[in-house]
Amino acid sequence: MKSRISNQSVDSVRLLESSLLADFALLAGRAHQRGWELRLRRILKRMSFRYYSMSFGSVKGAEPVRPLTNFPSGWLEHYERERYQDIDPIARHCRQHLKPLFWERAQRRARGRSREYWEALAAEGLQGGVSIPLRGKTLVGSLSVAHVAGEGVQVGRDDDLGMLFMLVPYLIEGLQRRMVIEQSPETCLTLKEAECLGWASMGKTSWEIGRIIGCAERTVDFHIANAGHKLGSTNRGHAIGIAVSQGLITF
Repeated sequence: MKSRISNQSVDSVRLLESSLLADFALLAGRAHQRGWELRLRRILKRMSFRYYSMSFGSVKGAEPVRPLTNFPSGWLEHYERERYQDIDPIARHCRQHLKPLFWERAQRRARGRSREYWEALAAEGLQGGVSIPLRGKTLVGSLSVAHVAGEGVQVGRDDDLGMLFMLVPYLIEGLQRRMVIEQSPETCLTLKEAECLGWASMGKTSWEIGRIIGCAERTVDFHIANAGHKLGSTNRGHAIGIAVSQGLITF
């Protein structure tokens, strides 16, 4: 009986890992923020990391300047008010090292304002955090994740940390693709993809669009599906909204 339960547990872990790896692959290919960041948040939550903060920028630039975070607003306000950016031990570590920074170990070694920083972070209910430097051919940045105090999560579980480190290369590839699109938004969609989405934004069906531009209905669906994949959308209407907001099509 014990062996059967053990085997079921192993099978469940393998199923979870397989499912997460499939999500990682999608994350590597979806570059626009709306669908991409939502997928990242779901992945991290499945690994029991409720909060995350990520900054990234070009290796040719200065410090990473585009943070993506769902850290508590109280912490973000306190961070700005106390000017922790001047002494931020996470940012300093990720600039100088490639190895991860485990928060609890760093807090035990900290002195002065660095210790104040860690204590203020813990006061917001964040625990079991780890920060990972991100390095790519065109990208430099960091990813920090944390559990939430009082949720009964085992801090630093090996399976969660293992999957987190496996996520990093997929994350870097997705971020690099996103940066390319941000720098050259006009190259995100092909002419046909933008044309089909443009007509769809005016309420035309695939059949009607096919008649207008001279192609089969299934070809229109193909172009719109490709555009939606590039934009990280969940449906045709979502793809139109993202394309309009990015200035890739106009009504």
